[in-house]
Amino acid sequence: MPKYLDFHPGYKMSPEGIQRLTDETKKGVYDEYGVRQLELYYGDDGVYCLLEAPDKEAVRKHHKGNCGEIHEVKSLI
Repeated sequence: MPKYLDFHPGYKMSPEGIQRLTDETKKGVYDEYGVRQLELYYGDDGVYCLLEAPDKEAVRKHHKGNCGEIHEVKSLI
């Protein structure tokens, strides 16, 4: 399945929210759009999400349209 990276500038997360996503990621949970969080990179400038999804539209639905550009990732090291 394709992988995508997106960015949410200025997005803030609570420690509980980060823990919930960590738990879901470890369990391999897919949402109703077929999207699964692979990794989350959280910093002062915002949040980067690495996702597995059928297509970019599923990523947009997963984030309820609240994401910037979505980039397909062709390779992971």
